[in-house]
Amino acid sequence: MFKNYKTSKRWHFASLGALFLFALIYNILTVRIADDFMYSLSFATGEHLSGIPDIIDSLIEHGNGVNGRYCSHFFAHLFLMLPDIVFDLVNSAVFVATIYMVYAFCNKGKEINNFFLMGIFGAIWLFELEVGQVNFWLDGACNYLWAVFFGLLFLLPYLNSLLYQKSLRLLLLIPHLAVSVLLGGYLEPLSVGFLFIAGVVFLIDLFYLKNKRALLFIPSLLGACAGLAMMAFAPAESINKISSFSLLKLLEIFGIALFVLARLFPLILLSFALFKRAKAENADKRLFLTVLVLAAGALVSNFILLLATNYPMRCGTPCIFLTVFVTALLFGAVKNRTFGKKTQTCFKLGVLALGLGLVIGILDTANTYVVLTENEAIVETALENGETHVELKKPTPLTKYNPLWRLIYLDSEDATRWPNFYVAKYYGLESIIGSS
Repeated sequence: MFKNYKTSKRWHFASLGALFLFALIYNILTVRIADDFMYSLSFATGEHLSGIPDIIDSLIEHGNGVNGRYCSHFFAHLFLMLPDIVFDLVNSAVFVATIYMVYAFCNKGKEINNFFLMGIFGAIWLFELEVGQVNFWLDGACNYLWAVFFGLLFLLPYLNSLLYQKSLRLLLLIPHLAVSVLLGGYLEPLSVGFLFIAGVVFLIDLFYLKNKRALLFIPSLLGACAGLAMMAFAPAESINKISSFSLLKLLEIFGIALFVLARLFPLILLSFALFKRAKAENADKRLFLTVLVLAAGALVSNFILLLATNYPMRCGTPCIFLTVFVTALLFGAVKNRTFGKKTQTCFKLGVLALGLGLVIGILDTANTYVVLTENEAIVETALENGETHVELKKPTPLTKYNPLWRLIYLDSEDATRWPNFYVAKYYGLESIIGSS
């Protein structure tokens, strides 16, 4: 049955369908939690959102008091107004498209390799620090997964020009400019990291490789800078994001940044081995230039948060994703893909870890889904009975695959604290408390 799996076009589409179905199930199991309740309400009026004008008013107030991520929170506001299944379907498509774009770029000009495709998914599943939050939680996905998605749409034309000597089509100039503005103002570490990569690639392509086609990227570079300025100069950014540069805070964030890199050690080690093999095979110098720029961008996206007041683990997503991209690009480029027994053993252990991670992740998330669904029923019953004070169960997330991992669901002592206040307001109750 799986004899021709590796190169079969039929199995290629089946694999993409399986990834979509998996993401859809995971999205359905991920109901509204934490910030979702807050972003269901307008920051301007405190009432439920009812249309695009409400979203715009809310984003203006959001930029004054929370942060300048107007683009990502526009999508969060929008999908929280719509039926859940709309986001579930769209987000599943974005998840698969993000993986496929990396695969298609790294496997360009070669025969279908379904193991390669699934390997990229496996690397993301194993090495992302907060898988459930980043990819399936509505507010988290709109901020992080979608940032990577738009980042790739912005970046791939630059990399195509550098690595494959392909010009950006004139018909795509305006759409690419729109994506560039969106990318620039999307997510602080990712926007800076991806813009850094694009700028360096532009300079290499134009001045080192003497390719005049690189001039077509000037509008998109300016657009991305404009988007970044729009986000960076939002009033809330100077209030909430810029650090006071205390030595203790600096050391704390530096330690987190090093921790993110340490967790990527197996991928980094594999990348070095593949880089060495590509050099031995006399690969095109453009490949090495591309790899080095992407790796530098990963470091920039990781350490730029030294300028911030904190480093939530989910903000490591750009660095992790770019490291996966580098590894995939090198793997796709080498001709000799035979490895020694030790490396093969590591691959087998990775496949085993991936299988266990998938099972454990689904079970952990399903358990949380059951508890949160029961809480929905408790709220509905309370509303029917005219009750105004409700106590809800607090599920315990066990793994990074659970969207609730490292998130606050409800406080167990003070009903006026975040996010209890927003959950109660969302349902129209006076107070909600979490069971200890």
